Parts: sequence; C-alpha cells; structure tokens
Amino acid sequence: MDRVPVSFNPREFRAQVITCVDWYARFRPHQGLDGKTPEALCSPSATAAPARMTEPPVFDVRGPEAVKLDLLVTHHRRQSHLPIVELRKAA
Repeated sequence: MDRVPVSFNPREFRAQVITCVDWYARFRPHQGLDGKTPEALCSPSATAAPARMTEPPVFDVRGPEAVKLDLLVTHHRRQSHLPIVELRKAA
C-alpha cells in the first residue's frame, strides 16, 4: 500500500480526512452493501456502483455494430490515492 503524506497543520489535516471520507462514501463500492456505495443507499438520486464481479463479464460482440468504450480514471480532488474509474460509451 502506498503511503500518503499527512499534514501536521490541523486545518489541512481536517481537509484531508474530509476528502478521504467523501471519496469513501461516494465512489468506493462496499462488499457489505452488495457493491453499492453508502451514498447510493442514502440518496435515491445517486447512482449505485455495480456489484463486484466474481466471474469476468461475457459480452456478445457479433452484432451489426461494435460498441467502443472509453475507460476513464480520474482522482477525487486531485488525490492520486483516491481513484474514480468510469466506463463510458465512446463518442
């Protein structure tokens, strides 16, 4: 596991903790919540994260048109240890 530098300044430390808790609640799927995020359970308008897979997905790609997907990886509030991974249909 990577080490994350932590500020000794109380205000900066508090901001770092709030950022981590926000990411944990909004973006990280939880095994105990059937792959959903805490926010998805508390907010009906929030999008739930997909459940963790035990088997690799199987897709039928023999249709008339192949669908291209983009894998996007961003970081919550520019914190490299807090990834947000999205799979979107390519334009």
